Amino acid sequence: MVQNAILVDLEKMTVEIDVSTNQILVVKDGQVIPIAPPTSGFGSQAAIWVKGKVDRVESLEQKKI
Repeated sequence: MVQNAILVDLEKMTVEIDVSTNQILVVKDGQVIPIAPPTSGFGSQAAIWVKGKVDRVESLEQKKI
């Protein structure tokens, strides 16, 4: 299920993105899905590919002490 997808101009197959927001954008099956950064501000995110498409994003959040 796709949540918070960015709207695509289907005629041009383009999107307008906000470059002032820190995020990762995944394009899958013509949809652009924003992936928010870790809430702590520290961590890593990895895209898991299955049969040539992003299947999921795994996030590891860390806490700086």
